[in-house]
Amino acid sequence: MNKKILNTSIAFTFIGVINAAVYIVLMVMGVTPFFMTKAFAFLMIALFFLAVWVPVIINRIFKINFSLSLVIAYDVFLIMGVLAGTLWEVYKISLVFDKIVHFASGILIAILAYDLFSAGNKRKLSPVWTFIVVFSITMMIGGLWEIWEFAFDMLFEQNSQSWMGFVGHEVLLDTMLDLICDCAGGILGGLYAAITEWNKVRVKTTKHRQVIDVEDVAVARQQ
Repeated sequence: MNKKILNTSIAFTFIGVINAAVYIVLMVMGVTPFFMTKAFAFLMIALFFLAVWVPVIINRIFKINFSLSLVIAYDVFLIMGVLAGTLWEVYKISLVFDKIVHFASGILIAILAYDLFSAGNKRKLSPVWTFIVVFSITMMIGGLWEIWEFAFDMLFEQNSQSWMGFVGHEVLLDTMLDLICDCAGGILGGLYAAITEWNKVRVKTTKHRQVIDVEDVAVARQQ
């Protein structure tokens, strides 16, 4: 078990407990200016606690060691998207906040995809191919998320796919802007993955050349 990942999950769980306590107190006092039902609010709180421990579960079952910075970025994203955006309904207060979350999610998914892809592939990877794979996975997740929002709105009679109060065909603008932000984040994350993979190849090539040079010098001295 990676203790850093475990401690990070514990710390963000504590943040979630404080958030839940404040929200419940305000709900009991009847001063919450929110339109969310109690059942949906508790569902979001439970979802946050479950999602925070996903890195620990994956590390425990599949022995995949995520970088600490990636886990922290993931947990911060959960706070932004699940707690601030959905539970406290910041999405309804600021349209820009939703696009920031989608942009950040694109970068996060791209880096995560690269970590998983490179961990399972021990061969040298082409930077171009790395970019294509990472970017494609990011856009796939972005598309699946929009499908989830559509299904979620249908099942729970919510309106997560909205834009400035528009409904129907006009609401497509929100979906398209979300995908554009996912795309932009995926491009940046894909470039990061490609550059990282290119540096790995360059370092391995340099070390290989140095070994050859040393062997050539040793052979020359023997002669």
